[in-house]
Amino acid sequence: MTVLERLGDWLWNPWLLGLFLLSGLYFSIESGFFQIFGVKKWLGVTVGQLLGGKQKGTGRGLTRFQAMSTALASTIGTGSIAGVATAIFFGGPGAVFWMWVSAFLGMMTSFVEKTLAVRWRERGRDGLWQGGPMCYIARGLGSPFLAAWFSLSCVASSLAGGNLVQSNSIAASLEAAFGWDRLAVGIVTALLTGAVILGGIGRIGKVSEKLVPCMALLFLGGG
Repeated sequence: MTVLERLGDWLWNPWLLGLFLLSGLYFSIESGFFQIFGVKKWLGVTVGQLLGGKQKGTGRGLTRFQAMSTALASTIGTGSIAGVATAIFFGGPGAVFWMWVSAFLGMMTSFVEKTLAVRWRERGRDGLWQGGPMCYIARGLGSPFLAAWFSLSCVASSLAGGNLVQSNSIAASLEAAFGWDRLAVGIVTALLTGAVILGGIGRIGKVSEKLVPCMALLFLGGG
């Protein structure tokens, strides 16, 4: 554990956190602070289109609302609740300010990531579009090796940060609130998650579009 803690400290503190902020600042300046002055544009092509009419899917892909819900499912989660509480506990109220700064600049980092994903997307063997960092790293930067390394890192990140942290937060919260056994909660969570994932992207989208609006309302109401 000591080796992993030292590796984590070396990776994150302080250069990587500073690089995230500097990257967001660079993208903000180059875009003319699009997250402020382009608010009418990005609201119009997101919320405006979602509310503008009935969403139609292809039968195999996702509707726009399902795609947005799937993306929000990982955004409004452990980091927004448990992570914020942990940051305030260890860093004090000043941590909130830096979270505001990170969120403001991070909007443009996320925007650039999505833009690159669309720019370098490609059609898969099934005829559907596929994209993401692995695609624009391989095709945009011309480095299949870095793309493969990124994909392998995502597997490790999903197993550790994506699954273990979230399931632990769920189990710990239910144990504190209702006295439920952590192991039982973990097993049920794994089974339910597996049932959704094994249903493919279509089932993930259908479940997300039903759960995420409720989750967002609870999140805002709790705030």
